[in-house]
Parts: sequence; structure tokens; C-alpha cells
Amino acid sequence: MSVVYVEPDRLLDLQMPSGGQPEREHQTVSLAVPRKGHVLSTIAEQYGAPMRRAATLLADAVSPKAADAVWHRLHARRRVEPGAHQVRSPNDLAAWMAVGAWTAGVVTGRLRENATLGEAESWFLGGLAQTGFVSLVPDSVRVEAEGLLHEIADHKALLDLLPYVLDPHGEGSRMSVMLRPETAPTRARKKADGVFYTPADVAGFMAERIVRSLIDDAVPLTVFDPACGSGVFLRAVLTELKRRHPGADAFDLACSCLYGADIDPWAVSAAALVVLVDSFESVEARGIAPVAAWHALRLNLVHMDTLRLDPGRAVPHDDPERIARLACRAALKAGTLPEVEGEPPPSGPVGFQAVFPEIAEGAHVIIGNPPYASFGEAADFLSLSKRFETFQAAPKSTSDMYPLFVEQMTRLTAPDAHGGAMVLPLSLACNTSRQFLALRRLLSRTPGHWQFAFFDREPHALFGEDVKTRNAIALWVRHGCESDVRISTGPLRKWRGGDRARMLAGINFTPINADIRLGIPKLEGAMQSEVLAHLVELRYTLAHAAPHIGRATLGQAMQESNAKTVFVAATAYNFLSVFLCPTSHSLGGEDLFTENPLHAIACPSPEAALQIFALLSSRLAFWWWHVHGDGFHVSKHVIETMPVGGMLDCAEHATEMTRLGALLWNEISVSPIVSRNRGKTSLGFSAVASPLRSKIDALLVRALGLPSEFTHELERFCEDVTRARTLPGTER
Repeated sequence: MSVVYVEPDRLLDLQMPSGGQPEREHQTVSLAVPRKGHVLSTIAEQYGAPMRRAATLLADAVSPKAADAVWHRLHARRRVEPGAHQVRSPNDLAAWMAVGAWTAGVVTGRLRENATLGEAESWFLGGLAQTGFVSLVPDSVRVEAEGLLHEIADHKALLDLLPYVLDPHGEGSRMSVMLRPETAPTRARKKADGVFYTPADVAGFMAERIVRSLIDDAVPLTVFDPACGSGVFLRAVLTELKRRHPGADAFDLACSCLYGADIDPWAVSAAALVVLVDSFESVEARGIAPVAAWHALRLNLVHMDTLRLDPGRAVPHDDPERIARLACRAALKAGTLPEVEGEPPPSGPVGFQAVFPEIAEGAHVIIGNPPYASFGEAADFLSLSKRFETFQAAPKSTSDMYPLFVEQMTRLTAPDAHGGAMVLPLSLACNTSRQFLALRRLLSRTPGHWQFAFFDREPHALFGEDVKTRNAIALWVRHGCESDVRISTGPLRKWRGGDRARMLAGINFTPINADIRLGIPKLEGAMQSEVLAHLVELRYTLAHAAPHIGRATLGQAMQESNAKTVFVAATAYNFLSVFLCPTSHSLGGEDLFTENPLHAIACPSPEAALQIFALLSSRLAFWWWHVHGDGFHVSKHVIETMPVGGMLDCAEHATEMTRLGALLWNEISVSPIVSRNRGKTSLGFSAVASPLRSKIDALLVRALGLPSEFTHELERFCEDVTRARTLPGTER
């Protein structure tokens, strides 16, 4: 029997409702949380696209000179900021502020859903200015833009979808390109910038975990998001702070606690709008204009490249910039609008204290989702190499940017109790290139408690169906003068969309005693932790038993004439495809074999080949791969580090492994798994259904000195992986 083995994937039917209008159904589950049939970027685009078109209409209708004057007079940050590459014109920024003011008014219920842009701007300015940007727009254009906004004027949906609807990039997700190829350029631009929507439940989970770990009822935490975007993490943190400080003024909390930076000037403006919405009752109680409150929040958000920031140093209480910033914030919180003042710092690296002197030595918490992108040719290689060890290890344009943001988390936090939370690619745990070895070396010597949660991309991904990535969430907490490094980890979670809330609520961590420099193990429970600690102490590995592991194509494997080579597919999902020479299986004379490479393990004898074939077909090998791999790619490193111990030196064990390997190959070789795609044939073999696998596991557990009950743990583990089953949130 032949079946097709492919990595599971599914194309959802994500077409808009008839007429192209967004759905108005209010659900108990937030629109900002992905689920089966509900893709975050798709629903955000239904509401965000009309807003983006409205902003474009407004921006194109006003002269650059007039727009610049209005922007500087009403919306420019009241203290001059370092700035970054200017990617948006004053026309774009002013137009988006007009749309953002309308959105904030509708979402807070202070404006009718059919309010005009003029009414929205008048409400937002609150008497601090008689005219603004909207007054410069011709009536016909203004009315057209208002028509677009009124089509999506649903305050509940807009509230759920803040901040995503304020994203000016436009639609460009994996799923949108499948359905609408014309969105590919936007997707390419978002990938180049490393822009991904972080779902609200992920941001909420991270904020809750890190705030709970560091909360001090007397002194609210200061929080810095180094790539804040339009504010999803700042919003989550404010929600958590309000929960922890129920009697506090939400606007005061936001002004005192929330800080951020982004290279997009509109992103920081949008983030201030989002936080304004979530603290608006406190703002209204003060009787001040929304624009003044927005500016007070915007003062804590800076338009700059966070990688320019260096660790802060203490400043005196009478530091001029500190006094000026505090005075500016006090004036804004009192409802006045000061002039724009201050001098920008010089180009190049900037100390944290020069940007945020009131928290000069750093924030208590750094949280966020850094860009998943490479540097490109424009990076300042010399400066980055001098300041970041994670770039010095691989100073080139193709190096990943996010390791430097993780390094910033350890550099920019305050010297007293502090911590951080970041959602990152899974390569944090298993990439063995020089840059990631340097990153894990840094983590392994940075005091505090590091906790890592890992998420597969199938059947469902942490970021939803539109962004199919494998992710890790890193949490870090250091109290006072703590000097020890503690590591806790979790399994590579495979889960289904309906289990999303239960999966996040049930995340626990297992303490491990392991060197993470070569990789961060992905495991669950005390037994797995103890087994791993025992196995890594076994110095004899598969690389010693079979010193040469090369590469071969399927065509070459089919022509292999000796019985001393074991082949392993370079990708896997629910099982490792391990096989010996498959020349006896004719697939038809017309077959063109895939050129995807296989690992070819050259063994010293046919008996050794059967032993290694049995070893790699075991549940223990599958578990080892999950612990050290990424759940899809099968690396040479994972294979050659597979522990063998003294098992093959024992005649009894070696003979039994040879016998079981021969029986298993005779059983599964008659049922190749054949997949044909685009005229090319792939071939694989699975031992999953064979009862011999349990016998091999039992022999390995006994021969390697593992606890006998670990055989049952392996069975449970493989079943959970195959069924993508979320376990209850209990420590195992």
C-alpha cells in the first residue's frame, strides 16, 4: 500500500462575506485571537483596508508644506527625539492622525459611529487648537474618506482589533498571497522589515507571566518595548498593571510605566493612541484634551532604531533633560500643549539615559516581538560588532537581527530586580550557526531564571494560520543581586486551534541542568529531564559508531549496492523516515526521484547498519530529535549526537539490536510510503505501527541504564505528538 507523506497544511476558506463588507457578528472570543477559520490578519484587513484608503485620500489632498506645518504644530513629539530613517512623510503622518483620532473617538464611545472627520479632530484637539489637518482637505475628498470609515464603524470590532487596524503596511500574509497573489509585494516588504502581528492572547500571556514574577505593590514596574510597533505589548502590559493595581489611575500608570521605541514614526504615534484608548476614562476624569494626553504618552515612545541604544547610567536629579521632560509631561497632564523643544542626540550609539533620563539606568522589564529579519547591506557593521557579541560572532548582512534584541534585553534592564519576555523564532533553541552559539553562550552566563516555551507550526501555529512559524517564548527574571543561572524549559508543543486558550493557560516549565550553548532542550517533566541529564553524560555517540555521515539523493540510494548504509530523510513530522538500501522496490521505470538530500550513514558492517537502523527507528530516537531539533528538519548534528553509550560493545545487546533491526526492516520495507509531487517521487518508511518498536525501546532503555518506566513515557510522548494533544497544565 502506498500513501502520501507530506507535512500537514491546510488552505482555509478566507473569502470576505458577500458584498466585500466585514462581518459584524460580535463573538465572546476576541477578534484579536486566531482560531479555526479565523485568521487575524484577514479580519484586521477587512477593517484596516478602508482606514488605509481613507488615510491615503487625505494625505494626497494636502500640500506637503501645509501638512508639515500642521504636523509640527499639533502632533510632533514635544521633546525632540533621536529619530531614524524617515519612512513616512508629514502628509502620511498627519492623515493617519486624523483617521486615528476618529478611531479613538468611536472606540471610546465619545463619537458617534457616523461622526465626521471634522468632529473627530475637534474632539481630539479639545479646544487647544482651532484648526487642524482635516480643515485643509477639500470637502469632496473628506466626504469620500468618511464614507470608507463609516462602512467599518463598529466600535466593538475596532476595539478588539486595536492596534492591528492602525498598521499602514496593508495585507501581506502567507495566506493572503495564496488567495490573492497581488499581495505578494506587501508580504515581501513586511518580511524584510520583520513585521508580524502578535496575537493579543500571546502578548497577554507574556505580560501576565513577567509582571506577576516581578510585581511590587509599592513601586509599579517600568516596561520598555524595543520594537513596539503599534502597541500590542504596551496594551497587554497596561491591562495587567491595571489588574494588579485596581485602585490606580490608568493614565498615571501608563505615563509612569510604559516606554517603547520603533523605527517607524507612525508606529509610535499609533501606540500612543492605543494606550490612550485603554486609559481614556482616567483622561476624561481629568478634563484635559485627548491630544494633550496622547502627547504625554507619546513622550515615552521614541522614533529610533533600538540597536543604537547603549546601557544607561544614573543621572543627577537636576539633569537638565530629565527636568525638561518631567516638566513637559506635567504640563501635558495638566492639559496644555508646550512647544517642541530640545536638541537631538548626536548620530551613532546613544545611552539609554539620554533618551529616557527619568529611568536612566534602564526599565525593569523589556518585552516584545523583535523583527524577524536580516540586517542587509546598510547595517553599520563596525559599530554593531563592537557593541554586540551576537553580531561580532557573525558580522555580515545575512545575520539575523533578533539575537541583538535579545542581547538588548540583558543590556538595557535596570540593575535592580528586572526581567524580560520576548517571542522569537524557534532557531533560538536549535540553530547551531556561530551567531546562535554566541547568543546561547550569552544566555547561559546571564544570571536569573530563564524559561523557554516552544511552539510548532503544525497543526496550528502560535501566530495563527497566516504566519506559519515555529516559535519560542523566552521569559527572564532576575531578583536583586541574584548571581546564579537557572534554566527551565518545555516541550515542542503541537496543538490544535480549539485548544489555544487551554494550551497557553497550561504552560508550565521543567527545570533542567544542562549546557544550553549547543541548543536549548525541549522536554517536559522531571523524568525526561533526568533521562536527558543521564544521556548527555554518555560520551559514546552514533558519531563514534559510524564516523562518516554524508549526503545522498534518493536516486543514489536506490542504486546503492551494499548493505552498510543507513539513510535518514532530512525532514520529518510524526516519525523519522529511516531505511536501508531500497533497491528491491521498483516504483516504475518512469519515476523521476526527488533531489532532496538524505543523510547517508556509512556503517562499518551490515550488522552495524542494522543496529543503527533499529536505534534511529525507535521512539527514543524520535524523542531525542524532538528534544534537540525543530520538529521538522532532521539535522546531521541531531543524528551524530544520538547517545549509544556502551550498548554496542556488549555482545548480547548488539546481537539483539541486529536481530530486531533485521526483523523491522523486513517488515516495513514491503510498505514504502510514496509521494509524488510535480512529477518527482519521494520515498519513505515508517516503523510507527510496528510492535517491534516497543521491543527496541525496551532494549535501549535497559542497555543505556534508563529507568524502565521511561518506555511508557516514550509511548505517551509519541502519542501526544501524533495527536497534537494539549496536556492539562500540571507539572509532570
